[in-house]
Amino acid sequence: MKRNILLTLLLLLASFALRAQEIVIGDRVPDFRPAEWLGAEPAEDDRRATLFVFYHTESQPCVDALPHIDSLARTMQNERVIIVAMEPKERIAPTLARYMSKNFYVAIDPTGRVFSSFGIRYVPFGVMIDRKGRACWIGNPLLATEKIIRDNLK
Repeated sequence: MKRNILLTLLLLLASFALRAQEIVIGDRVPDFRPAEWLGAEPAEDDRRATLFVFYHTESQPCVDALPHIDSLARTMQNERVIIVAMEPKERIAPTLARYMSKNFYVAIDPTGRVFSSFGIRYVPFGVMIDRKGRACWIGNPLLATEKIIRDNLK
């Protein structure tokens, strides 16, 4: 009896976790129009593959993921990383400004519109999109590697 209850509970939790985000591999992602940028923003015609990382400064896993994400941005020559945060510039600038580069951008989404359109419910969460704007990888950005990104962009 206890085993059946535990199994049912695990199945319910697993089904919730599978629906934790609304992005589906192969689907076009919603239009990405943040309210503002911290520093430089990518050019309008920049159609590189992009790893979006949804972030919050008060989330220790987000903060812990930054060096790894920065390393990915430095090794990826034809792709870019965009951190998406709902917090004001004043709060995120001290943490994120040092990582910004030609492949690492920070978008500010103070109203949460981008988070909502992507269906983001927890952070950190990564969405890799190809040059055509389709999701090709989703998950915890700490699990993203250069090989995983390359394999999923094929």
